[in-house]
Amino acid sequence: MRIATSLLLVLLLSAFVPLAAGGQAAKSTANPATAQPAHESLDLETIARIRDEGLVHSHIMEYASGLFDGIGPRLTGSPEFERAAQWSIDQLRRMGASTSHEESWGEFGMGWTQVGTSVLMTAPSTATILGQATPWSPATAGDVTGEVIAIPEIEDEKGFEKWKGKLAGKIILYGNAPHINPDPANPLEHYDAAKLEHFASYPLDGDQQDSYVLPNDPTFWENIFKKMAFKE
Repeated sequence: MRIATSLLLVLLLSAFVPLAAGGQAAKSTANPATAQPAHESLDLETIARIRDEGLVHSHIMEYASGLFDGIGPRLTGSPEFERAAQWSIDQLRRMGASTSHEESWGEFGMGWTQVGTSVLMTAPSTATILGQATPWSPATAGDVTGEVIAIPEIEDEKGFEKWKGKLAGKIILYGNAPHINPDPANPLEHYDAAKLEHFASYPLDGDQQDSYVLPNDPTFWENIFKKMAFKE
């Protein structure tokens, strides 16, 4: 099995681990009691450059689309895994990491990929059901047709007694039925233009106390003012 790696990782690590002559890690001679300065000195210019890269020059959506849409799920040992490794190497080389390459991390075993899975209901009427094959499961010898039976989760050995002799030739739906919320709350919050502008315009003066980002709710300030008491 092989994975993508790069000298870029070494370069990143070297920024945090100082090296002495001979390639050995340099030993710190600082007194632990005085190692932490009373006032931290911030490199605001570098912070501004990092923020500009993230907000103005980011390629995160291109990378996400390349992996999620172009390659898809990447099961270990699958052709998609190898495609993702080669894609990652290509992206690193585009960034300037010319030594990007694959390295083996040992034997893994047989690979597996899903060519296609289809489930059709034939009675009492026809319908198409979404289905996914379990990784490394064998293929069927052509179409398999049978009566469907639902079995709740079996918690102990005694639970098998109820179904003994009743499952031959059946297609089993095993497990408790899931409880689905028909109207779940959105777990994601998208930053609107105002929030992005807040990030981009936040002053880099060393004072990081006020890092609160305004919410999207247009009535935010209206509600705040209602709670404030003004006196002349």
